[in-house]
Amino acid sequence: MSHREASLNKEIKKVISYLLAGIDFPTAQLVTITRVEISSDLRDANIFVSVFPFNKSKETLEEIKKKKSFLKKKAAQRLEIKKFPEFHFKIEEKNEAADRINRVLNKIDS
Repeated sequence: MSHREASLNKEIKKVISYLLAGIDFPTAQLVTITRVEISSDLRDANIFVSVFPFNKSKETLEEIKKKKSFLKKKAAQRLEIKKFPEFHFKIEEKNEAADRINRVLNKIDS
């Protein structure tokens, strides 16, 4: 990964995190950007989202996708990039495993 890609990953993550913090999601209590992976040609950015509770991930992801053009427009205003990447929001799968572990541990504690 080039320095430019790493820098853009960090900046996009920061801006999208800030923008999502201002949105009230009725299906989720907490929405977090875990990472951003921009393609080497800088045309696409995979944005990984963590949702709590995890069982609301699909609904929350759909809400985020509905706001994609708004998020891209606002991010483009904050970041000075000639060709802004297309956003692709995805659920952070690592959190699903963590959620399963938490459920097992809670059953053991009960």
